[in-house]
Amino acid sequence: MERLAPGDTIVVSELSRLGRSLGEMVRIVEQLKEKDVALIAIKQGINTRSDSDMASKCIIYLSGMFAELERDFLSQRTKMVWREPRRRARSLVVRKEVLANRKWIIESMRLNNLLN
Repeated sequence: MERLAPGDTIVVSELSRLGRSLGEMVRIVEQLKEKDVALIAIKQGINTRSDSDMASKCIIYLSGMFAELERDFLSQRTKMVWREPRRRARSLVVRKEVLANRKWIIESMRLNNLLN
């Protein structure tokens, strides 16, 4: 940001590449406005140098909000995918313990029958 001069232009493939959260994106866009630096987001078709201020601001906020929600959903899905094998592994351990106990009980009953 320090190297940007008034009249420069930043080009991003999509707004979500600009920041990790809606707040960060808004902060960066505001800093760019203060420095009189244009922003072009190719995927959303935003050009802050030529677009009306309110329309581009609205699109930036909405796109940022949806990008943040998408990241949150992705994080939740990833956590769910990792939880399932752990849950299954725990149930397998319990099943193995139950089976081992059953085998031990059956063997002890068999030994008792042989001894009596």
